[in-house]
Amino acid sequence: MARFQPIIESFTTGEISPILLGRVSAEQYRSSCKTMENALPDSHGGVKRRPGTYFVNEVKDSTKKTRLIPFVVSREESYVIEMGHNYMRFYTEQGQIQSGGSAYEIATPWGENDIADVHFAQVNDLMYMVHDGYNPRKLTRTSSTSWAISQPTLAGSSWNGNADGHANGFPRTTCFFEQRLWLGGTVSEPNTLWASKVGDFENFTIPGSPAADDPVEYTIAAYTKDTIQWLSPAEVLFIGTTANEHRLAPNSYISATTVPDVTRQSSYGSRHIQPQYIGANTIFVQGSGRQVRTFSRNIRAAAEIYESLDLTWLNEHVSFGGILEISYSQIPDSILWAIRADGTLLSMTYDPALGETPFDALGWSRHTMDGTCKSVVTIPRATSDETWIIVERTISSVVKKYIEFFDTSKYTDSSLTYDGSAATSITGLAHLNGKSVNIVADGAVHPAKTVAGGSVTLDYSANIVHIGLPVIPKLIPVEIEGGIPSGTSQGLPKRWVTCKLRLFQSALPKINGIRPADRTPASPMSAVEPLVTGDSLHYNLGHSKAGEIEITQDLPVAMHILAVFGDMTVSAGGGA
Repeated sequence: MARFQPIIESFTTGEISPILLGRVSAEQYRSSCKTMENALPDSHGGVKRRPGTYFVNEVKDSTKKTRLIPFVVSREESYVIEMGHNYMRFYTEQGQIQSGGSAYEIATPWGENDIADVHFAQVNDLMYMVHDGYNPRKLTRTSSTSWAISQPTLAGSSWNGNADGHANGFPRTTCFFEQRLWLGGTVSEPNTLWASKVGDFENFTIPGSPAADDPVEYTIAAYTKDTIQWLSPAEVLFIGTTANEHRLAPNSYISATTVPDVTRQSSYGSRHIQPQYIGANTIFVQGSGRQVRTFSRNIRAAAEIYESLDLTWLNEHVSFGGILEISYSQIPDSILWAIRADGTLLSMTYDPALGETPFDALGWSRHTMDGTCKSVVTIPRATSDETWIIVERTISSVVKKYIEFFDTSKYTDSSLTYDGSAATSITGLAHLNGKSVNIVADGAVHPAKTVAGGSVTLDYSANIVHIGLPVIPKLIPVEIEGGIPSGTSQGLPKRWVTCKLRLFQSALPKINGIRPADRTPASPMSAVEPLVTGDSLHYNLGHSKAGEIEITQDLPVAMHILAVFGDMTVSAGGGA
């Protein structure tokens, strides 16, 4: 029996695909887990539990489909729009905008089965919104309580004057590029692009003798009915279609009298999902829904080459069933959030500026919500980005759709906070009726309670109380390799004799259900035990087939792990 001292010093790959569990010599294997749930790999190397969510309110009608979209004026002023069946409602500063004591609301033309396919492009206080079954619309913000939807007259466009539902269809995607409004892909002209006059976004009339700044129209050469799915402006205009990815590079300045350089760069094809941007990368969902890909210029190549990389290659299992929505949060962590078809929320921690290979500092994980996610969106705030979700939950046998946002100060979901005079009865929790909830009272973990009649009764009075649904992060690292000089230790019985966690501002997690004493003699009984920065020692974890450990945290407290290490034995003879 050999004894050695292994270390897991990075978790950046997140939850690796089961079909890669034999690649034990790969750097990504050594920094991965078999399971990473309700936790986020940190591009610095560690792993931490995901934030909890804060409850805002129920959507207008939980029986119908609802979506969230962003409206960003600046980092200091941004909005989340609740887009449902023929209506919009608005949120800012973590709350719903109201008028006269009720939710402020405007009517829209799109029904619940249309809203997922509405694409949009914003400039200042205007947002143009398109769907291939409807005339383009314009959303205008005058103030936080004054919004309007109108149908602009897009003079000179081939669909101008057609009624909603016209057989020729309308543009299905849009963006701003080179001070023009671009529209792409109708039913009758699926691979055609239209661009407005420079600075005049509703003028698409091409005169007989066009000037350089007049509107333009281009059709992408294609051998099949290749429908435009999305547009992404960068130094060139990226165009995603059902079969290919193109780039439109202007010859000096785009105009009706010059021919742009439109060339195919790759042939992966896309879903009709608006892309996101991470650094210089456009991020899009491939047509199958299973791959999330980059599209960017290869800066290492001497020629102008644009390439696409599959960011799910190491984690292909996480997207099983297909991805329906994506949203990117840059600050404080670079995370792409995604919603899978079954309502599972996924995250991809990724910073393309780090590492020497495309898969360095790239890791996926899964997140359970005691429900299913239906929409995700991110807006900037003054010092960080804020991600909002719609979660479908079953409350007292009734299906509800709740709007919530991630709150880094909370470790429970659908949370609310009481802040006032010392109290034992905490009310206002009707949205969690019948649910067992975790509680933090004046900084200390309180025994769990079940919400009844919209309230819970504490065992003792407290001034500040956080209450919400339990969130349990779970990590199962891959099987350790090492300890046998003559060959691989894979498949041999292993045992952690001692196992240590190096922590950063973290409470003590469990390993295989074991938690060390969570109080030290130096801490007064009336004080909350401080978070740990340093090493935590676990003993006698017992035998397992492969020395497997499961790290969890069942309390609503911080968890941030930098490394796992200790003493391990491995049986070279293969005995138990």
